[in-house]
Amino acid sequence: GHTMMEMYPELEQTEMFNELKRCMQERTASVFESDFYFPDNTQGWFELRIQPVPEGLFILSMDITERKRAQQEKEELLVSLEKKAAELQSSNIELERFAYVASHDLQEPLRMVSSFLSLLEQEMDGQLDVAQKEYIHFAVDGAERMKALVQALLQYSRIGTDKKSFALTDLNDSVQYVKQVLEEEIKKNEAVLNWKPLPKMVVHETLINQLFLNLVSNALKYRNKKNPEIEIGSTEEQDSYVFYVKDNGLGIEAKYYDKIFVIFQRLHNKSEYSGTGIGLAICKKIIELHNGKIWIESEVGKGSTFYFSIPKKIAL
Repeated sequence: GHTMMEMYPELEQTEMFNELKRCMQERTASVFESDFYFPDNTQGWFELRIQPVPEGLFILSMDITERKRAQQEKEELLVSLEKKAAELQSSNIELERFAYVASHDLQEPLRMVSSFLSLLEQEMDGQLDVAQKEYIHFAVDGAERMKALVQALLQYSRIGTDKKSFALTDLNDSVQYVKQVLEEEIKKNEAVLNWKPLPKMVVHETLINQLFLNLVSNALKYRNKKNPEIEIGSTEEQDSYVFYVKDNGLGIEAKYYDKIFVIFQRLHNKSEYSGTGIGLAICKKIIELHNGKIWIESEVGKGSTFYFSIPKKIAL
């Protein structure tokens, strides 16, 4: 027994009323969404489908309040995620700068420690006993190992700072590069390095060379009594290529599969195997920069196979 205007006095000031008025005057159909405040001040959203009829207007009103609220929550979540992503990117840039400066500035005092200890040993040649020479050796060795760690940290921090170097690369050339760099190590270990034809892909050539170099170096280092046999190959999938570097070395227990890709994590004592414990962390960071994944399958005493995927189209 009441008109809409009597029940909702503010209705005539809303966009919904203006649209109803326009449809009535122009005799045109319309579909639109409108929010609405009820007398108890609660808000709702409605989808209105308006069709002129001889008696006036036929209005089909559908309550879409839950849908709109879900949409608003989604938009708020996206804004929040974008904000957090921007904050994380800013934080990563600052960390990279810090790592670079710290690594760069630490190298000079380490070089001085090593150099002056060596000079001291030369100056006092013949005056040092065995224990004193051993002390100097330990100090120089510690400085050199610290320098190697600093250089590795510097290399790790700089991965991903240059995204302009992505270009079409023949990955067979990358393996040739590795074979050339490690030629002496391969001969020394009487190793065999074979590879199956690899594809051409848009990658960061320098970093991919470093990736293959690290994996092959590890295969040569963590060998067992057999002569190292290393195989490199790939398989093509719908959206990516999956590469592998397979060896017949020591192998790794399954419980360490995740640990080996963490920076400065080592499974062996430094007296057993040299290194910084950063090589596989660098591999992981390189692959993540290419939007891929890296993982391992291994059996103790029989060898390991490192797999990594690279999308055919990389979003830079």
